[in-house]
Amino acid sequence: MAENLETTEREKSFSLTWNTMNPDFSHCFQDTVLTWIPCALLLLGSIPYSLYLRSRLVFHNQRSTQNWVSIVFGSIIALVSLLRAILGAAKQSDHNSMTKAFVLAQVILCFSVVIATCLTAAAYRRGVHSSGLLSLFYALLLLDSIISFRSNILQYKYE
Repeated sequence: MAENLETTEREKSFSLTWNTMNPDFSHCFQDTVLTWIPCALLLLGSIPYSLYLRSRLVFHNQRSTQNWVSIVFGSIIALVSLLRAILGAAKQSDHNSMTKAFVLAQVILCFSVVIATCLTAAAYRRGVHSSGLLSLFYALLLLDSIISFRSNILQYKYE
């Protein structure tokens, strides 16, 4: 009987996720995979990018407003993701693996944003004004946030 119930729940979840006119990702998938993809891209790309920055001659440029804004916003994003990880850990029960995945994703996101902020500061110190790697990282994070925001709107709409 319990096996039948689990199969029905799994089919119902699959039906709500894909077999509908309005498909949506599960919250666990959003909290893990969609967050890990941009972070993995940044972590893998930061090694060659930092080697590139080290090989450039030091070009002292004037600190721009864009530099300070990107560093401040990077710090704010890192702080928010760290606070979300702390709140998720505080709400965590012993048997809730989804909360553990959420906390882990937020810690990885915080670590990645700190690396992105450090790369931004190092790039400006070396005279590099833009980075394709960091632009792609933030674009993928924005896409992840849009998907999560849409999912939350749909969840509240159907409740």
